[in-house]
Amino acid sequence: MAGNRQWRVCVLSLSLIAASAFLAYRLSGHSDPYDHLFVEFSGDLGTYTGPERVNGLPGELLWRANKGRMVTDDEGKFVFPETVKRVWIDVGANMLQKTRAELFTSESLGVIAVEPLPDCWNSWPDVDRLVAIPLALDENEGTAIFHVASNNLWSSLSESLPGRYESESRTVREFPVEVLRLERIMQMIPEHLPIELLKVDVQGKDLEVLKSAGNHLRRVQLLDVEVVIDAIYEGDGGDSIAPKERFDSYLARYGFVSTNTIGYAVFGEKTYLDVTYQNKTGAAMAQ
Repeated sequence: MAGNRQWRVCVLSLSLIAASAFLAYRLSGHSDPYDHLFVEFSGDLGTYTGPERVNGLPGELLWRANKGRMVTDDEGKFVFPETVKRVWIDVGANMLQKTRAELFTSESLGVIAVEPLPDCWNSWPDVDRLVAIPLALDENEGTAIFHVASNNLWSSLSESLPGRYESESRTVREFPVEVLRLERIMQMIPEHLPIELLKVDVQGKDLEVLKSAGNHLRRVQLLDVEVVIDAIYEGDGGDSIAPKERFDSYLARYGFVSTNTIGYAVFGEKTYLDVTYQNKTGAAMAQ
């Protein structure tokens, strides 16, 4: 069995590398076979009559983001179809660029997608194996201002800095958003479902999001994390000579080691890394 689990992680690692390459391909202007499924929802859900808060989450917003579906049970756990045997968490999901292919082709996969931008989650397809969390994540819970960038892929809780990336990161709109810790989301995942992947891409707040998972990180088999290595947002890029080492050091406490790194340049400057970490402790693999 151990050999089979190692093989699954190897396959998942290769899938992430392929997904990163495909995302770069998409950003170069090529089409995607699933694009036609992402259409702005304009239906009438009627009036929400449920509780103001559902297991600590804003009830009506959660209901609307999931097209009128109730996604939790009476015990505060996420509800998935019986076909679901594993879970991916997509933080900073945008248009599900890294998780959509597996979501649409594998009935055994449930995806929990965290994305504060209504322009994004309102266009996600209504799939009963997809749970939309229309909020932001950080170390401290409360309310914050979300900065929508001219290129919405660059939107962030952090304010952007003026400079060479301004054409992409310039704030064009702001709105208040509820902020939760990742551990609040992870504790709602049924214990019998292995968390195969946690992907974090939140434009400068990535380490804070990982820290907000607390000990629940030990449940995760594989991490796919963006590491910003240049000054794009306030509070990142320039405060450490080797920011990736900060990720490595923190994640090592939970048994993770870096297994793959892909670097990306924007406007000719090294801008961010896409880093894969594998849980080597065996705790997550034993699920």
